[in-house]
Amino acid sequence: MDTILRAPAPLLAVAASLYGFAVRVRDHAYSRGWAAPRRLPGPVISVGNLTLGGSGKTPLAAYLVEALLERGRRPAVLTRGYGRRRPGLTHILPPGVTPVRPALEIGDEPALLRRRFPGIWMGVAADRHAAGSVIAAKAPDAVFILDDGFQHRGLRRDLDIVIVDPSRPLAAGRLLPRGSLREPPAALRRAHLVVINGSPDAPDAARARADVRSLAGDKPVFHCVQSIVSLVPYPGWKAGGARGVPPPRTAFLVAALGNPARFRGDIERLGIEVTGASFFRDHHSLAPGDWARCLAAARRLDADAIVVTEKDAVKITAPPDFPLLVACQIVEFCGEDAFLAAIVRALPQPAAAHSQIVF
Repeated sequence: MDTILRAPAPLLAVAASLYGFAVRVRDHAYSRGWAAPRRLPGPVISVGNLTLGGSGKTPLAAYLVEALLERGRRPAVLTRGYGRRRPGLTHILPPGVTPVRPALEIGDEPALLRRRFPGIWMGVAADRHAAGSVIAAKAPDAVFILDDGFQHRGLRRDLDIVIVDPSRPLAAGRLLPRGSLREPPAALRRAHLVVINGSPDAPDAARARADVRSLAGDKPVFHCVQSIVSLVPYPGWKAGGARGVPPPRTAFLVAALGNPARFRGDIERLGIEVTGASFFRDHHSLAPGDWARCLAAARRLDADAIVVTEKDAVKITAPPDFPLLVACQIVEFCGEDAFLAAIVRALPQPAAAHSQIVF
């Protein structure tokens, strides 16, 4: 497991103050009009969060892509591609084109989106306006999904969606690097609508709604539930299959996530005893030595299988010699019709050929 070295508390406090000052200067520049976001020819829906990783924004982006495809629209994903080998490169992926080593070249989350939606346009770049402009020239009817876009103030968006992890209270949070907040909680006012990742009946749901109301006022608030729908053996998953198997009695978890506690809880809710886990920093690609240690621990703890997320599975090049299961998720909304209606209200009417398409 990765070991994270923490600086002394006073240094973290100073660093967080400097970081917060920089964020406030940036936001003040945009709110005053001193800095102007650039607009793409097509509509832009941003999916983001206020905390560092683990809130479920990429599964929500995938949900939106699928919803648009089902309704005859042409979604195109714009993303920075964290964790890729050469972050300065721009990748424009036309429909049907996938890099030879997707996770290495475009990042784990874009690779997962590409695996699920090989037929859409994707732009992986630090400058998402430039990438989107290239795509718009080829696909003028594109609807852009900006993955992890809330802090990307340089691109104008038609709809700003912020997803909130109720296990990480916003009001009591601290800024990086002292805590997990990317921006002060008051930044939630910029959102057009908020999605709480959890059931409205969950123990922490009421507090999360109260936090959102106090920070975002009367912005629409929705709940989604991201849950594991199947455990698929890695060879079948790699081949594109989705046939699940019954949950094992015991499991050892391996994941590189922003919020591994959520993953562990999801596995335990399936009735699986978690005998142990190796959790790594977000976007980490496990080296052979990492896998050797994980495999030794799984055997020592008598686990029936190793379980990974799909985000981790896309980075595996040499699977361990041990039963390996991939946890596949689905996203379900409480009040889905109302949520999709809010999405379509933010989009311009489609071309005449699609004028009868409704959400």
